[in-house]
Amino acid sequence: MGKRKRYNFSEKGIYKFLDEKGIVCGVYTIYLSKGKLTYPKGKSDVLYIGKGGTPKNGVNGRLTNHLSGKPSEGASRIVYGYLKHGNKLNFDVKETSCGKTAGKEEKRQWNIFKEKFGLIPLGNNQAKKEVKSKEASKHRTWTPNREQTLIKLYRRGKTYAKISKVLKLTPGKVAGKIRHLQRNGVIKARSKAKSKTTTYKKGPKQISKRSIWTESLVKRLIKIYKEGRTVSEIRKKLHHSQGQVSGKIRELQQKGILKRRR
Repeated sequence: MGKRKRYNFSEKGIYKFLDEKGIVCGVYTIYLSKGKLTYPKGKSDVLYIGKGGTPKNGVNGRLTNHLSGKPSEGASRIVYGYLKHGNKLNFDVKETSCGKTAGKEEKRQWNIFKEKFGLIPLGNNQAKKEVKSKEASKHRTWTPNREQTLIKLYRRGKTYAKISKVLKLTPGKVAGKIRHLQRNGVIKARSKAKSKTTTYKKGPKQISKRSIWTESLVKRLIKIYKEGRTVSEIRKKLHHSQGQVSGKIRELQQKGILKRRR
């Protein structure tokens, strides 16, 4: 069987489908127009699989409900979130007879998708209940809405610290997601040539961020650390950021030069 015709997921696209097919029952699939979602067993552009099984409204009515964004009308918050952020979606329909047949076909397509990708489509509310493994738990953190917010903030030149504050996530999770999106070509790496060199005051001189860990500075860090000083106190004495000091201490601990504190 050939591929089903896809329509633009918009009011205009739904009316076009209605003009061509009329009111029909069946199972509809909503896709991302660009990019793919990450599932436990691979990537797919499928966002949602649903059914329209009543002769009165059929698939057309269910698709229109999604555009409203109201859960009380059967809308998926995630699908609506994608549309709200200006993302383009498509849909296609597999026609069935009305009633229970549409429901059975929906479950059949869910099972096929889950067997291949390890989870039913992320736009379906039922997917939340199935997210159990560590790999799948990433979807709790990185919902499509959150991912789109990150992309917008990143493209506006916001710092990782600012992005993590807006998303209420750790800078590490933000940095990891940005690397993932860069590898997949969703966003471009920022040009190092345009980035400013951060400097830290130390009397009349300044220490460049690009050459902060000289041999003498490392010795001073080790000495102060062994005196029992906190990371915050060490940072102030060395005129470095807390993240730089913490990172260097972890590095020295891994090499066995410093012992971990209890």
